[in-house]
Amino acid sequence: MKDANIYMEIATRLNQPNSKILPRILRKLISPSDANLLLMLPAEPAVLAKQTGLDEKIVKQKLQEFLERGLVFPTSKGPQLARDYTQLHDAHTLQPRQMDR
Repeated sequence: MKDANIYMEIATRLNQPNSKILPRILRKLISPSDANLLLMLPAEPAVLAKQTGLDEKIVKQKLQEFLERGLVFPTSKGPQLARDYTQLHDAHTLQPRQMDR
């Protein structure tokens, strides 16, 4: 997927499909490879590792980083991209260790 499309897809998942600004912000916050990983959520680290070919330890580190940056939050199905752009702020208020639970 082209970089511009990746960020538009994330903006769409954040309920902002027509935003011209949000994809530009996301481009500053998230690398294209990280954006692709975010689009695979929700999923457990083992599943993501298998799908991406990355080591599971690296996937866990990425997910922890995403949590600390407020991009994802833990759910029963595994880490989840924020449901709405307003949750990007709210998600970062969680304790970083909550991903381990």
